[in-house]
Amino acid sequence: MKRYRENIPEHIRFVLSVYTFSLLFFFIFRFLLFLTQYEQVYTITENRNSLILSAFLMGLRFDLVVTGYLMMVPVIVLSISKFINLKYHFIAKVVSIIIAIEFFFAFLICAADIPFYAQFLSRFNVSAFNWLDSPLFMFEMVFQEVKYWIFFLPFIILILIFWKILFKFYRKFIITSLAIEKQTLVKLCREILLSLILLLLMFVGIRGRLNQKSPIHTGTAFFSQYTFLNQLGLNPVFTLFESWINVNKHEDKLLSLVSPNEALRTIINTFSDKPNLPNISPIARQILYDHPLKANVVLIIMESMTADNMEHFGNKQPLTPFLDSLANHSIMFSNVYTAGIHTCNGLFSTLYSYPALLRKHPLNVYPIPTYSGLPNVLQANNYQTVYVTTHDEQFDNMGGFFLNNGFNSIVSQKDFPSDLVKSTLGVPDHTMFDLLMPRLDSMYNTRRPFFACFLTASNHGPYIIPDNIDFIPHSSNKLDMAVEYADWSLQHFINSASKKPWFGNTLFVFIADHGASKENNFVMPLSYHHSPFIIYAPVLFPDPTSIPSQGSQMDVFPTVMGLLKQTYINNTFGIDLLNQKRKYVMISADDKIGCLDDKYLYVYYMNNGEYLYNYKGVDIVNHIDLYRSKADSMKHFVFSTINSAWWLIQTQKTKVNK
Repeated sequence: MKRYRENIPEHIRFVLSVYTFSLLFFFIFRFLLFLTQYEQVYTITENRNSLILSAFLMGLRFDLVVTGYLMMVPVIVLSISKFINLKYHFIAKVVSIIIAIEFFFAFLICAADIPFYAQFLSRFNVSAFNWLDSPLFMFEMVFQEVKYWIFFLPFIILILIFWKILFKFYRKFIITSLAIEKQTLVKLCREILLSLILLLLMFVGIRGRLNQKSPIHTGTAFFSQYTFLNQLGLNPVFTLFESWINVNKHEDKLLSLVSPNEALRTIINTFSDKPNLPNISPIARQILYDHPLKANVVLIIMESMTADNMEHFGNKQPLTPFLDSLANHSIMFSNVYTAGIHTCNGLFSTLYSYPALLRKHPLNVYPIPTYSGLPNVLQANNYQTVYVTTHDEQFDNMGGFFLNNGFNSIVSQKDFPSDLVKSTLGVPDHTMFDLLMPRLDSMYNTRRPFFACFLTASNHGPYIIPDNIDFIPHSSNKLDMAVEYADWSLQHFINSASKKPWFGNTLFVFIADHGASKENNFVMPLSYHHSPFIIYAPVLFPDPTSIPSQGSQMDVFPTVMGLLKQTYINNTFGIDLLNQKRKYVMISADDKIGCLDDKYLYVYYMNNGEYLYNYKGVDIVNHIDLYRSKADSMKHFVFSTINSAWWLIQTQKTKVNK
């Protein structure tokens, strides 16, 4: 055995040793992800162990791809430098340092992938860099949350161990190469042949499959009906770079699948109130009312408040007693879904009734478009308008975008006493509400109606639970405590507002910016989109009403305007849920587009296929082939929505000409 081993060139032995240990380290990170999400394994009812093994074997294939890419250039450089004897030992040292740097970043991505998956139920991808314009904010938000530190401890330990092993291999490599006897022609030919065989095997590993039509891609990992196991087999370095390569190419392809004219016709046919203002845009329609109600509007966009938190929707824990109480004393929409999975999507779609456009950041664009929507329409109707956030208004370009789109003023962290700021997310929710109460009183005293939009933040890491207040949590889990505190803060605000003279003439509107990762039954977890939508106005609309028909976050604007009975121009994708019904609801999650009707969920997953689930029956089987015509109808709707929205933005037909 030793003799055969000595016949293998020292640079090939070095590469194979590094290759083998890198695969082991990738396995460790995958196993850590598996442990952190182990509760999802209990959803597997048949062949559990066999499927888990298949996921890890699939993971090995993707690890071979990533390791092959990282090691290909070092192998070529070492081979060439050896055969031409070009500063061989110096080049070997440089190559070792390069390998150390490469795997530092590869393992860093693997470490970041674990909390990323916990947050978004998706492997690490290019959407993680949507906030590069606010790096300090994001850094503070991550490192002020203690639980995130835990995921980087394995990285620090493993990278130090990897480096130690790597340079041990390097020293052995150098010692072996110094002891090599004089090169002969036969030996040189053998080494060249073995190097070529190694490169060929690495190339096969990089392709990931032998089929000549297509190399491995993320869709290859989807071998079962269980979403977690499918994603477990992926390597986050692979998903990051594939998403980066496809980010623009694939989205442009999607936009070309339906022509703008056909897309607009499809969308127009979904409106009950047919467009009648073509000089403004193809979807603009005048909504006429008599006897307008000049009531105040307080819109509270609740951070991460998935409907799954509420007992009203089946949660067995009493996390949201106040919201559950409101559900029984308000206009309650029980089947409403957020447009996207990021706060910027939630703000954009709630306020301006436009869909989430895949990975495009709707607030961080230049030049800033002007939209119709709640702020601009109410401002045009002589409302005072203010947007309030607990943290820095420059994050997500909120300040610049909103001042250009209907808000008279922005209140943010800079306006609050610094001693009340608890984290990078600014002041706690109840503090924000308390500090803004005099502002609402002042606007009321002008005898003009006001529109105030609040964005809460305490139900987001870093989770800060304030002390020295009346709040007493019932949960021991910090995430559940944050939900309880967020709910308590809402009750605290309404209790304070109920003592004000403007309370009786105010609509209080509650909706989430997006949901949270409560379940992972489908490729697109619906817990990340299902949101409470509550309109509370006990004096103006004292009779509780439950609306079971499905709706979208985009419908907040026209639904509120319908209650206010104020004539306006609706140049958006929203409808009045009290007077109209939707056939389909579109949702989006970066590289996934979804469509819901009252029974089915259709998902288009970029490069990873199409899915059709009976979500009402919690059926995780993909019925795409069985109900192809249903899927095609839903697919046409979502592509038409995206295409129409993008065309209207590009042609500057999003606003209402005054």
